[in-house]
Amino acid sequence: VIDLYRDPDRPDDPIAIRDQYLRLMTDMWFTSQTVMMAQATSSHPVRVYLFEFQARTSYFSTKPSYVRADHSDDLFYTFGIPLLRNVTGDYKYSFTEEERQLSLDMMAHWVNFATN
Repeated sequence: VIDLYRDPDRPDDPIAIRDQYLRLMTDMWFTSQTVMMAQATSSHPVRVYLFEFQARTSYFSTKPSYVRADHSDDLFYTFGIPLLRNVTGDYKYSFTEEERQLSLDMMAHWVNFATN
């Protein structure tokens, strides 16, 4: 298993070690449990779906540059937070146009998923 996370070309590089650790922890805490639950559920006569959100959100500028998406970041897009406007009609939050479009796309995908 260790070979899945090691970078043999950069064994002493602190950035590489950090990235390896993050991949290991993400797989341990989120990915492996999600995949195992999906596999267990799929052994029954039900359909199972998974998705992985990887968009780095510009609004959360305090995150380190090596962090793409954190757990539950997708909820901002799913519930249309980038599209909210204030009383003057301006956008309430400083998401990019691309992020606003991502929010529209995600909401459309969830509606399509729920209605089919």
